[in-house]
Amino acid sequence: MAQMRGEDFATVPVPDGETLHGYGWFEDQGCWEGSVTIAAAHPLTAALTAAHRNVNVDGFFDQWPQQSTLLLRKTDGAMPVPLTYPLGNGRVDQAAS
Repeated sequence: MAQMRGEDFATVPVPDGETLHGYGWFEDQGCWEGSVTIAAAHPLTAALTAAHRNVNVDGFFDQWPQQSTLLLRKTDGAMPVPLTYPLGNGRVDQAAS
């Protein structure tokens, strides 16, 4: 989950005809304080109790599968950071940094 460049996301499985594209930690340096907001209620975000959280996040997604649930968004730019989507009988949970 520590992709250096967006091209590294090409190896992550996606549903047929869908795209996952983003920017890795080398291409996007994030901030620390108040860096993310909760985008969706989900078991992975259940422990986050405040609207803005201090999470070390470098990188983000700019294209994602249509059935994705966007979990957190960067405060600066509102781009999604972790997301999850169905694939076959399971799910793919992916973080940008």
